[in-house]
Amino acid sequence: MEAGQPGTGAPGPGVTISAAPAQRTVTIAQDQVRGLRSAPHKLDASGFVTSKWSADGTIEQIPAPAAIVEALKAMAPAAPSQAPEDRAKPGKLDPEGIEPVSGKQDKVVFGKDERSKIKDTTRYPFSTVVQIVTEFPDGTLLGCSGTVIGTNHVLTAASCVFDTETNAWPKSIDVYPGRDGNRGPLGAFAGTGLAVPNGFSDAQKGVYDYDRMQYDVAVVSFNDPIGNTTGWMAYGYDDGLPVFVGNLVGYPSDKDNTMWHASCEIDPKQIEPNFFAHQCDLNGNTGASIYQYVKSRDERTIYAVQVGSNQDANYAVRITGPWFDWIRGIKNGN
Repeated sequence: MEAGQPGTGAPGPGVTISAAPAQRTVTIAQDQVRGLRSAPHKLDASGFVTSKWSADGTIEQIPAPAAIVEALKAMAPAAPSQAPEDRAKPGKLDPEGIEPVSGKQDKVVFGKDERSKIKDTTRYPFSTVVQIVTEFPDGTLLGCSGTVIGTNHVLTAASCVFDTETNAWPKSIDVYPGRDGNRGPLGAFAGTGLAVPNGFSDAQKGVYDYDRMQYDVAVVSFNDPIGNTTGWMAYGYDDGLPVFVGNLVGYPSDKDNTMWHASCEIDPKQIEPNFFAHQCDLNGNTGASIYQYVKSRDERTIYAVQVGSNQDANYAVRITGPWFDWIRGIKNGN
């Protein structure tokens, strides 16, 4: 696990944000989900070769970290996942694992809406949650969620910063930590670099299928030390991860660029090892992290990145050993 860190620097200057971008939403076809259960694909080292975009428009290819090959070999073997009708009904959530949030509860996706609005978006850990606004060469603006994971890096979904319809790289990436409607209380940061695995960027134009979805992770980098203002969240992996309370904080499509929290039971056995299937209440939230909160130690660890949904469940790319090494390699400049 890479350690998290509360904010230590002074808040950046607040900004007023006029752009109200369309929030990224990905719908996962049911036949793809059936494929996940019946014949799960395996991650491949070639998919972790990385394309690195720079703000000047240059694209550089870098090899996958050497440790990924060994990490792929060490991954726990795939066990048959449970079909929805065979899964145990979720139990009552342990309050010790729910991020303490004050605010009125409303609802949207599964049953009663239990999302809570974050009223103080500048308070850690909510300060680490960012809205990402990506502009593409055709002028399209796309909004997503992300999480600060270090002094100069934000973790998000690749589909937030790479146009799968045209396979276009961004024109610009702007990040607003703690955005609250038109307010950017912690300032704005311009992304100067972007790392996307080739398993995602080299996929067929206009297609978002299982093979692309399993590589739907990206890291945005910054010259300005965003983490000194916001703090950052830890990320980690555990092949033996038990059922835990997942916390998800981000920017839903139906909440006018405001930050909301949801929690739900995450059962790693509900789908093959590269994904979590879950029913945390959300509407969009693409790129948001799913993290575990341990109250007794005041620890938070990201274990997945939200990527898509359908009528039955939401799906997040799970951080496994290979992803841990890939993210760490990007942060270390490898």
